[in-house]
Amino acid sequence: MDNDKVKEIFWKIYNWFWNKWKDEVLPRESDKWNEVVDDVRVVITEYDCQMCRKIVLALLTELEERSWENGGDNVKAYKVSKESVLTIEEKLEAVRGYGIADLLYVIREFEESPDKYEPEVIKQIGAQLMDKGIMLRREKENEEDEQSYGGAEYGEHAGTEPVGQGIMRKAGIDDS
Repeated sequence: MDNDKVKEIFWKIYNWFWNKWKDEVLPRESDKWNEVVDDVRVVITEYDCQMCRKIVLALLTELEERSWENGGDNVKAYKVSKESVLTIEEKLEAVRGYGIADLLYVIREFEESPDKYEPEVIKQIGAQLMDKGIMLRREKENEEDEQSYGGAEYGEHAGTEPVGQGIMRKAGIDDS
Protein backbone atom coordinates (compact mmCIF):
# COMPACT_ATOMS: atom_id res chain seq x y z
CA MET A 1 0.00 0.00 0.00
CA ASP A 2 1.48 3.34 -0.98
CA ASN A 3 1.34 6.62 0.96
CA ASP A 4 -1.47 8.04 -1.15
CA LYS A 5 -3.68 5.02 -0.37
CA VAL A 6 -2.97 5.37 3.36
CA LYS A 7 -3.81 9.09 3.17
CA GLU A 8 -7.05 8.29 1.32
CA ILE A 9 -8.07 5.72 3.95
CA PHE A 10 -7.40 8.11 6.82
CA TRP A 11 -9.22 10.92 5.03
CA LYS A 12 -12.32 8.79 4.46
CA ILE A 13 -12.35 7.40 7.98
CA TYR A 14 -11.77 10.73 9.69
CA ASN A 15 -13.53 13.26 7.48
CA TRP A 16 -16.45 11.16 6.31
CA PHE A 17 -17.08 8.64 9.11
CA TRP A 18 -15.63 10.11 12.31
CA ASN A 19 -16.74 13.70 11.81
CA LYS A 20 -20.24 12.47 10.99
CA TRP A 21 -20.65 10.47 14.24
CA LYS A 22 -18.15 11.81 16.81
CA ASP A 23 -20.61 14.10 18.59
CA GLU A 24 -23.57 11.71 18.55
CA VAL A 25 -24.51 10.23 21.92
CA LEU A 26 -26.77 7.35 20.96
CA PRO A 27 -28.75 5.27 23.45
CA ARG A 28 -28.45 1.50 23.06
CA GLU A 29 -31.89 1.20 21.51
CA SER A 30 -31.36 3.97 18.95
CA ASP A 31 -32.05 3.08 15.33
CA LYS A 32 -29.14 5.33 14.37
CA TRP A 33 -26.72 2.52 15.37
CA ASN A 34 -27.86 0.77 12.20
CA GLU A 35 -26.74 3.83 10.24
CA VAL A 36 -23.39 3.84 12.03
CA VAL A 37 -22.84 0.16 11.20
CA ASP A 38 -23.91 0.79 7.59
CA ASP A 39 -21.28 3.54 7.35
CA VAL A 40 -18.67 1.17 8.78
CA ARG A 41 -19.55 -1.35 6.08
CA VAL A 42 -19.21 1.32 3.38
CA VAL A 43 -15.68 2.21 4.51
CA ILE A 44 -14.58 -1.38 5.00
CA THR A 45 -15.98 -2.39 1.63
CA GLU A 46 -14.27 0.52 -0.12
CA TYR A 47 -10.90 -0.12 1.55
CA ASP A 48 -10.73 -3.85 2.14
CA CYS A 49 -7.57 -4.01 4.20
CA GLN A 50 -6.59 -4.89 7.76
CA MET A 51 -5.50 -1.34 8.63
CA CYS A 52 -8.89 0.08 7.65
CA ARG A 53 -10.82 -2.58 9.62
CA LYS A 54 -8.73 -2.01 12.74
CA ILE A 55 -9.12 1.77 12.64
CA VAL A 56 -12.85 1.68 11.97
CA LEU A 57 -13.50 -0.91 14.69
CA ALA A 58 -11.43 1.11 17.18
CA LEU A 59 -13.51 4.20 16.36
CA LEU A 60 -16.72 2.20 16.61
CA THR A 61 -15.64 1.08 20.08
CA GLU A 62 -14.88 4.69 21.00
CA LEU A 63 -18.34 5.79 19.85
CA GLU A 64 -19.95 3.09 21.95
CA GLU A 65 -17.87 3.95 25.01
CA ARG A 66 -18.84 7.60 24.68
CA SER A 67 -22.50 6.79 24.21
CA TRP A 68 -22.99 3.93 26.62
CA GLU A 69 -20.15 4.50 29.07
CA ASN A 70 -19.70 0.74 29.40
CA GLY A 71 -16.16 0.22 28.14
CA GLY A 72 -17.26 -0.98 24.72
CA ASP A 73 -18.23 -4.48 25.81
CA ASN A 74 -20.85 -4.96 23.10
CA VAL A 75 -18.53 -3.83 20.34
CA LYS A 76 -15.78 -6.10 21.64
CA ALA A 77 -18.14 -9.08 21.59
CA TYR A 78 -19.37 -8.14 18.10
CA LYS A 79 -15.79 -7.70 16.89
CA VAL A 80 -15.03 -11.41 17.50
CA SER A 81 -18.45 -12.76 16.42
CA LYS A 82 -19.31 -14.35 13.10
CA GLU A 83 -21.08 -11.09 12.17
CA SER A 84 -17.79 -9.20 12.20
CA VAL A 85 -15.90 -8.60 8.97
CA LEU A 86 -12.61 -9.57 10.61
CA THR A 87 -10.81 -12.73 9.54
CA ILE A 88 -10.49 -15.54 12.08
CA GLU A 89 -6.83 -14.61 12.59
CA GLU A 90 -7.80 -10.99 13.33
CA LYS A 91 -10.49 -12.15 15.76
CA LEU A 92 -8.00 -14.36 17.60
CA GLU A 93 -5.54 -11.45 17.73
CA ALA A 94 -8.28 -9.21 19.16
CA VAL A 95 -9.16 -11.81 21.80
CA ARG A 96 -5.48 -12.05 22.84
CA GLY A 97 -5.63 -8.34 23.66
CA TYR A 98 -8.78 -8.60 25.80
CA GLY A 99 -8.66 -8.31 29.56
CA ILE A 100 -10.53 -10.60 31.93
CA ALA A 101 -13.70 -8.47 31.95
CA ASP A 102 -13.85 -8.45 28.15
CA LEU A 103 -13.30 -12.22 27.96
CA LEU A 104 -16.05 -12.86 30.49
CA TYR A 105 -18.43 -10.55 28.64
CA VAL A 106 -17.88 -12.45 25.38
CA ILE A 107 -18.44 -15.73 27.23
CA ARG A 108 -21.80 -14.44 28.52
CA GLU A 109 -22.75 -13.40 24.99
CA PHE A 110 -21.67 -16.82 23.68
CA GLU A 111 -23.79 -18.65 26.22
CA GLU A 112 -26.83 -16.66 25.07
CA SER A 113 -26.13 -17.17 21.34
CA PRO A 114 -23.58 -19.96 20.73
CA ASP A 115 -24.06 -19.90 16.95
CA LYS A 116 -22.72 -16.34 16.76
CA TYR A 117 -19.10 -17.33 17.52
CA GLU A 118 -16.54 -19.55 15.83
CA PRO A 119 -15.29 -22.46 17.97
CA GLU A 120 -11.68 -21.24 17.57
CA VAL A 121 -12.58 -17.89 19.18
CA ILE A 122 -14.30 -19.54 22.13
CA LYS A 123 -11.44 -21.99 22.58
CA GLN A 124 -8.96 -19.07 22.67
CA ILE A 125 -11.08 -17.25 25.26
CA GLY A 126 -11.35 -20.38 27.39
CA ALA A 127 -7.59 -20.96 27.20
CA GLN A 128 -6.85 -17.35 28.19
CA LEU A 129 -9.17 -17.55 31.19
CA MET A 130 -7.57 -20.82 32.26
CA ASP A 131 -4.09 -19.25 31.86
CA LYS A 132 -5.21 -16.47 34.18
CA GLY A 133 -6.30 -19.07 36.75
CA ILE A 134 -10.00 -18.47 36.27
CA MET A 135 -12.02 -21.63 36.56
CA LEU A 136 -15.66 -20.65 36.32
CA ARG A 137 -18.41 -23.05 37.20
CA ARG A 138 -22.02 -23.34 36.15
CA GLU A 139 -24.86 -25.61 37.19
CA LYS A 140 -25.04 -28.80 35.17
CA GLU A 141 -28.11 -29.10 33.00
CA ASN A 142 -28.72 -32.85 33.45
CA GLU A 143 -27.34 -36.16 34.72
CA GLU A 144 -25.48 -36.78 31.46
CA ASP A 145 -23.40 -33.65 32.12
CA GLU A 146 -22.47 -34.96 35.57
CA GLN A 147 -21.34 -38.28 34.16
CA SER A 148 -19.45 -36.67 31.31
CA TYR A 149 -17.42 -34.49 33.64
CA GLY A 150 -17.24 -36.74 36.70
CA GLY A 151 -19.38 -34.63 39.03
CA ALA A 152 -18.02 -36.27 42.18
CA GLU A 153 -14.44 -35.26 41.38
CA TYR A 154 -15.35 -31.61 41.93
CA GLY A 155 -15.79 -32.21 45.67
CA GLU A 156 -17.66 -29.26 47.10
CA HIS A 157 -18.55 -28.28 43.54
CA ALA A 158 -20.33 -31.55 42.77
CA GLY A 159 -23.14 -30.89 40.33
CA THR A 160 -21.18 -28.21 38.51
CA GLU A 161 -18.73 -28.24 35.64
CA PRO A 162 -16.09 -25.72 34.67
CA VAL A 163 -17.68 -23.19 32.32
CA GLY A 164 -14.75 -23.56 29.93
CA GLN A 165 -15.59 -27.24 29.44
CA GLY A 166 -19.29 -26.52 29.06
CA ILE A 167 -18.53 -23.81 26.54
CA MET A 168 -16.24 -26.10 24.57
CA ARG A 169 -19.00 -28.74 24.54
CA LYS A 170 -21.58 -26.16 23.44
CA ALA A 171 -19.25 -25.01 20.64
CA GLY A 172 -18.81 -28.62 19.48
CA ILE A 173 -15.12 -28.73 20.36
CA ASP A 174 -13.65 -32.00 21.56
CA ASP A 175 -11.03 -30.86 24.05
CA SER A 176 -9.69 -34.35 24.81
